[in-house]
Amino acid sequence: MAKDFTLNDRSHTGYGYGWVIRKLRGNDALEHGGDIGGFSADTLRFPKEQVFIAVLANSDSHEPAPDAIAEQIAKIIFAPLAQL
Repeated sequence: MAKDFTLNDRSHTGYGYGWVIRKLRGNDALEHGGDIGGFSADTLRFPKEQVFIAVLANSDSHEPAPDAIAEQIAKIIFAPLAQL
């Protein structure tokens, strides 16, 4: 489910079975988010670094959006100490 799905024409989708596959701050990342009335969430998984970030919100207003919060947490985790 974490492998990029390839279409019949050999183009890549950037999506596995349930996970968006991308690079974030130079690291391979898997992302999945969603919402339902009154709640929203986002998860980021960094397999090589064995890091998993989950942001859960009791709101679906997207202010601030859970994916933006998860990315900010990743930025802090992977920032060189000199930049903190």
